[in-house]
Amino acid sequence: MRHTLAWGAVLLLAGCGEEQEEIHVAAASGLYHVLTDIGASYEAETGTAVVFSFGATGQLTQQIEQGAAFELFLAGEEEYITRLEQGGFVSEGTGIAEGVVTLVSGTESAPYESVHTLLEEDLRTAIPNPEHAPYGRAAHDVLQAEGIWEELSDSFIYANDVRTSLQYVESGEVDAGFAALSLMQDSELPYIELDTALHEPIIQTAAILVQSGKQEEAGQFLDYLQSAEVQAVFQAYGFKPGENAS
Repeated sequence: MRHTLAWGAVLLLAGCGEEQEEIHVAAASGLYHVLTDIGASYEAETGTAVVFSFGATGQLTQQIEQGAAFELFLAGEEEYITRLEQGGFVSEGTGIAEGVVTLVSGTESAPYESVHTLLEEDLRTAIPNPEHAPYGRAAHDVLQAEGIWEELSDSFIYANDVRTSLQYVESGEVDAGFAALSLMQDSELPYIELDTALHEPIIQTAAILVQSGKQEEAGQFLDYLQSAEVQAVFQAYGFKPGENAS
């Protein structure tokens, strides 16, 4: 299901003899669906195309530290923006939305009762790698709090990012997997939401890259993400409101 914004008519740039303006944005994979919709609406409203590069937050952070050319970074966790701030790579971060982690059932007609089902049923389970994927770290913290991480950790199939973890479940490669609520809009698989009290908040945090030659354009898109109408789209995808939403 798509939640497309009702913006004005598309600006027709073809044939005008001018190269279309675009900005390049690195973004956590849990933002894939919502940003795909928002980016299309932003282009329709402004004529500026948003070119996204999706991936695991930790790996995108490393790319930026190695000089990757982006205008804006939308990280899946605030900690990585802080790291880049301290390194002088980005400006001050802005909280956009809060993510929710889910446990997805691939072989059952109903959601699992709890994370303890993974242990009881000896299920093959995918998890985003906690070393660089925020949703994987949150899942780790929940399982640790429930006292079952040590028993399960060696049996997990570790996915590069949260979107890949869900794809493993959808393809039938595993029986269960941890995913982002924001990715479940187009899926018919049953799931449960994990207790947010058992892990640090998954704050989707944005920051403009210091080396970007399009500071103004990146700032305009960042303002757009914080607008009330766009925040409503984030919430429709299962995110909690951002701390700086207007």
